Amino acid sequence: MKKTKLTSKQKLKTFCLSIIISFLFLTFLIFSSWWSSHFKSSNFFELVDKFILDSFFAFRNSRFENNPVFKESSSKIILVNIDDYSLDKIGRWPWRRDVFADFIERLESSHPKVIALDIIFADPDLYTSADYKLAKVFLKYDNIIFALLHYKDSAGKIQIRRPLKKQLTELSSTNKIKLIDQRLGFVGIDPDRDGVTRNTQLILPVIGSYPFYSWDILVSAKFLGIPLEKISSLPSNNEFILNNFSIPLNYGLMPINYVLPKIERPEKLEEQDYYKEFQPFWEDTISFYEVMQFSKEKLKKYFQNKLVLVGATALALEDIKSTPLGKMPGIYIHANIIGSILERNFLKTFKSLDNYLIILSLGMILGLILSQTNLILGVLALSALFLIYFFGNYYIFSHYNLLISIFPPLLNLFLVFSGIKIYH
Repeated sequence: MKKTKLTSKQKLKTFCLSIIISFLFLTFLIFSSWWSSHFKSSNFFELVDKFILDSFFAFRNSRFENNPVFKESSSKIILVNIDDYSLDKIGRWPWRRDVFADFIERLESSHPKVIALDIIFADPDLYTSADYKLAKVFLKYDNIIFALLHYKDSAGKIQIRRPLKKQLTELSSTNKIKLIDQRLGFVGIDPDRDGVTRNTQLILPVIGSYPFYSWDILVSAKFLGIPLEKISSLPSNNEFILNNFSIPLNYGLMPINYVLPKIERPEKLEEQDYYKEFQPFWEDTISFYEVMQFSKEKLKKYFQNKLVLVGATALALEDIKSTPLGKMPGIYIHANIIGSILERNFLKTFKSLDNYLIILSLGMILGLILSQTNLILGVLALSALFLIYFFGNYYIFSHYNLLISIFPPLLNLFLVFSGIKIYH
């Protein structure tokens, strides 16, 4: 029996039904978002959305030879790893502070542009003289950036613990304390509720008379020659001003543009071929111990005018975090953030209202199509919208670094299609 075509009135009802279903879905979506935010619980829609977006990072990275992101900054950044090999050669952690003092002195002879240590020196060393030696080296060179620890006290206020506080205070005049603080950046990167690190904070609220910036911001600014007065002093939900360009933020946090792949460690840490068995994206990664053995000529070859990042990669030091690209040492996450700043290649995100408009618009488009077609053509239209939206999103992400919500709009398409067909 031939199916009767929809009348004009039925077509209008079909289109209106798509709007009603989309609005009901949006209402539920907004409520679930409020619920998860208010009660600090996981949101199913956000979890699935983030899982899909994480897969975009992985797929883009598998095709990295065609992706120009960070290729310029990678040649400027040298990663020095406190790895298993270094622990085996130098001794168990924590090392004496004079080990780092000697390390910095060796590096400074090659005239690097910046030396940044992703290591917390908040607690005193067992050997007091080692702390003073490291503090003197820090004050001797103005291109060194240290990490500081921040936390919230019982009243919810942000507190900080400066590295080598006693030694730096004793060795410096009172008017230099602020200058010292300008070379101390906080390094805490909090993961999302699912344990994956996707965003980073760039500034802490004003503590005393001035704010504290993230380690990544201070390192980037130092390398680019940007004075602190050219850095945004007030936190914003939308952007962070760094000299003459802005870093887009999502609810006050910077989305991390991951391009650095995780490192697969060789099974055997043989000194002669330790670095031949695997090569990360960053042009040079070197073992801390190996640097200590370099000749003056080799130091100059590797580090002159470079940005040197020093951090832990050994599993025993427990600075391994989950990222969209898998498990990654914290120092490699910082390398991604700093590389993004140096290249001015940032991830941008659609705001909630923009995503809601996409959900409503796609639902209306499908409703309009379904009001004009039969079941078979409707299924084809639904499939086409699915594929166009999904792969279009990946294209926009990989070419324009723009993150758009994927799962909720696709789920709404399915709900609109199912609702209309059940109605008919």
